[in-house]
Amino acid sequence: MDPALGGEQLGTTCRIGSMAPDVSLTVPIQKPLRIWPGAAAAVVLLVSRFGVKALVPGFGGFMYAIEGVFGCAALILLWWLFFSRAP
Repeated sequence: MDPALGGEQLGTTCRIGSMAPDVSLTVPIQKPLRIWPGAAAAVVLLVSRFGVKALVPGFGGFMYAIEGVFGCAALILLWWLFFSRAP
């Protein structure tokens, strides 16, 4: 609105009698999520959980599998927080 008519100026210019403002609005385009690093870490997590236990018998295999699961879970968390482009 025009300040002379009692309204406040909002930063857009509009001519009297025109239907559209003179300024063009730009909407930022959001980049798509980066899915593949998280999906790859999830696949490695599953391979670590079931593959290592199948290849290395006993408690040692279980230990390596659990360490791999915790490592992959930490990678997925870091990916989601910092690299996934999630808002």
